[in-house]
Amino acid sequence: SPGTPGATTLPTPQIWVTTVASWALAVSLLSVGQADSSWPWKAACAVVVLALCATAVWLMAPWTRDEPGLLLLVTATTTLLVWGTVVALTDVTVQGMTMSGIVLATGTVCIIGGFLRRLTTLRHYGLLVVLAAVLKLAVVDVGTQSSLVRIAALAVGGITAIRLAADWLGVY
Repeated sequence: SPGTPGATTLPTPQIWVTTVASWALAVSLLSVGQADSSWPWKAACAVVVLALCATAVWLMAPWTRDEPGLLLLVTATTTLLVWGTVVALTDVTVQGMTMSGIVLATGTVCIIGGFLRRLTTLRHYGLLVVLAAVLKLAVVDVGTQSSLVRIAALAVGGITAIRLAADWLGVY
């Protein structure tokens, strides 16, 4: 196990195979769930995909504290699968404001989780996701709005980004 003297710093091949198989099964289930339009089937697919993501995170968790690259791999893959679940199994589009809110919430969860678990890499990842969500919201989602709305959106996005950076740096 990690943390013990002489132990390997990376997961065993069995853990890797199981984790990658969980991710692959989740991706294939998303495509199957998207093909059928019945709500109960889509809900069941979403639950199973999220359970597979949770399994992969749980399997890799003992190594993510000591290996920032592995933490990023697990977090980014899980993030993409969660977003894929939302897009594939609901009527939410990538270009919509709802998706920006989901991305913003994902980044916020990563930041909070990074503070709670004292994982700097996770906090940085969450900060980048939040900044990407704010930029998407300001540029893509309100791109067809009037100039005044776009200016207001960019101002709010800028204030949000400055506030997050100040929190991150501990400046007030």
